Amino acid sequence: MMEGVALAQERASLSRARWEPGNKPDPFCSDNRQISHKSFNTLVAEYAIEQLVPQLCAQGLHMPASLQDARQLEPVGLDQQPLINSVEQLNYLAKLHHAKVKLDYDKLARHQWLPEYNPMLLGYFNPAKRRLLAAMLDSLCYDFQHLFRPVSLIAGVYETTHWGRMPTGELMLANLQRISLGNPALDLAGTFVHLPTVDNCYQMAQAYLQVNPQFKRNINQLTVDILAAAVWLKVDKCRLVCLGLDEFSVTEETFYFEQVSQWLVALMNK
Repeated sequence: MMEGVALAQERASLSRARWEPGNKPDPFCSDNRQISHKSFNTLVAEYAIEQLVPQLCAQGLHMPASLQDARQLEPVGLDQQPLINSVEQLNYLAKLHHAKVKLDYDKLARHQWLPEYNPMLLGYFNPAKRRLLAAMLDSLCYDFQHLFRPVSLIAGVYETTHWGRMPTGELMLANLQRISLGNPALDLAGTFVHLPTVDNCYQMAQAYLQVNPQFKRNINQLTVDILAAAVWLKVDKCRLVCLGLDEFSVTEETFYFEQVSQWLVALMNK
């Protein structure tokens, strides 16, 4: 694992061009089969299944054994999804963050927050709130770049449907298309099923530090990191939608127009 992190740090100054929204994903799998869904990380999932899953399963982290299994698990609706125990999920993530694996950094997903991504979220807000929130998003973007440093292996997922269960009942990570190196706060923000308050993030940080006391951030630092990561997840969702790599449900557009903008205004006034 440390070899992978060191390699990632050496390559931290990646070309800006690979992050530009204009770059289109490769529409083919590694064996030249055309991808039939919108995900741009199918190659990451293939790499994870071939190289990472065997290593992680040996450490007690359950994951799909094939790309077909992963595709079948991910679209499961919330009404069919088994309930996820928060303690169970935090224990899984803490174990993932400590996993020792040999990896190729170039074949992992790349998560980043650039200023030009923010208008993709702002575009869903009431025009009267856009100018008010633009400065806030830009400030967070610049102040929290450390979230994307290669601290540890992360799942990178952000929805309940990205999780599943083994036939024997154990929790498993179903979506392998966002596995990357980054700050654990990105994973912790992805466990919320609602828009978190500062208190929610504090409680999450407290619970995580209980299962991962070796993590080198104090509770206040981790609280702020989780909150910023929760905002980034909303930015990233809109980026993927704008690029045609994801889509909103009928209710999600209304949710972003009303609730997400109100949530950000409330955070800004704290």
